[in-house]
Amino acid sequence: MANQKSNVNVKIDADVKELAIQLLARMGLDQTTAIDMFYRQIITERRLPFQPTAPPTPDERLAKLYSPKTSQL
Repeated sequence: MANQKSNVNVKIDADVKELAIQLLARMGLDQTTAIDMFYRQIITERRLPFQPTAPPTPDERLAKLYSPKTSQL
């Protein structure tokens, strides 16, 4: 693999970006290094390095509220 560099352009909420920059700085990292690490981890694991989940829908939350609860005695 050649050591050629490439740019990545993304749009992200400004507040998220600023908080991430602050936290990364506390870890001694900059954005470029963190994103490079993220991409390399994806390549190493051949998946995202975390498990994305979707929050329950309103219908799922209601169903859970009204589902019979089992007693744990």
